[in-house]
Amino acid sequence: MGEVQDEGRNGMLVRLPNELLLLIFTHVRGRHLVKNVRLVCRKFHSLLDNPQWWLSRIHKMPQGIRLSESHMNTEDFDAARSFIAIEEETQRWSKWAVSKNVIATGHIATVDALRLFAHRASANRFCLSGGRDRAIKLWDIKDLQDCQSTSTATKPCVDIQNAHEGWIWCLDQSTIAPEQFLSCSWDCTVKLWQVTPTSVEPLESTKLGSAGMCLSNSPSGLAACSTFGKKVFVVDTRNGLAPVLNYAHHKGAVLTLVMRVRKMSACSGNAYLYEQDNVVYSCGEDRRVVMVDIRNSSKPALGLWANDYVRSICFRDNQLICGTNLGMITVLNPENLSICSRLQVSTGVRQVIHSGGAILEISRDRTFKVFLLLTCFFFVPFSNVDFSFLVLFL
Repeated sequence: MGEVQDEGRNGMLVRLPNELLLLIFTHVRGRHLVKNVRLVCRKFHSLLDNPQWWLSRIHKMPQGIRLSESHMNTEDFDAARSFIAIEEETQRWSKWAVSKNVIATGHIATVDALRLFAHRASANRFCLSGGRDRAIKLWDIKDLQDCQSTSTATKPCVDIQNAHEGWIWCLDQSTIAPEQFLSCSWDCTVKLWQVTPTSVEPLESTKLGSAGMCLSNSPSGLAACSTFGKKVFVVDTRNGLAPVLNYAHHKGAVLTLVMRVRKMSACSGNAYLYEQDNVVYSCGEDRRVVMVDIRNSSKPALGLWANDYVRSICFRDNQLICGTNLGMITVLNPENLSICSRLQVSTGVRQVIHSGGAILEISRDRTFKVFLLLTCFFFVPFSNVDFSFLVLFL
């Protein structure tokens, strides 16, 4: 009797056969299905909780996408989340237009570090930039868009001159405190900063002994910094950037690194719980990719010699994406550093980012490309445009 009353309240849609309901669901955006439709009744929740249905939707996309084994074999794999990421990235870049570019001028030298982020307290979107003029500037995205539409001069909302005593090479947003960020420079220092609605305040600073090249941090509060002096330093952002350890497993400058971070289940809204990890991947001029467990950093856990040195590396969805100096994108299994796929994309990769649903790449020839993973891990370019750097979209 209760079941009949429940069906009456939900209307006739719930009485349709499962096959017909699933066919209807294919015409609805994935995020709407997960956030809203799945909550309507038990039947909808049961249908939309089936990972095989979401995988079939990914496989039926016109691009013929297949997810990697390393991605699907992780404990935190969520087929629905993967589908939503791919669907939204596909729609985003297929509608992208060059006319929507926003150009900000303010640095008097090359800009090597950029970071886009949302400020929770003010609900605004900002861009941080650091350059060889030793300045860090904070830009309000809305102000930049307004300046573009009115043809007025762009102006940062915060301008920190002499933020470092050398070229600023990398900026990295804190994982545990999104309103904080780290910077490293050729002055051999790493600094921690606090972003407020009206200013950027320095919090801590520590010396490395060699020029800082790249930063990465984890939810545990640890941050790793690669240096020109062949070493990787690990510091504690919760304890005044106190040094934790350092190691030297490269024979040349350590150009880029990433700390392994795994997403777990969603906790509220778009926020996720993160699993603490202790693995750092680093790449140097010696053409070596090194995997180190910082609990035993005296020797590498694994190492891989590449044909040319890796210029940029990122980790997401249990995939290690490497972009090389000679224009190759290589996907590695992060557990054993085996090569899953590789593709020649340009004459030289400057930066590569896995956005969740696509791979973004900027080349030495000033072209920007967006790729989707296909069967056999080939890539489909969505767009090419003249750019000089790539920004991480958050």
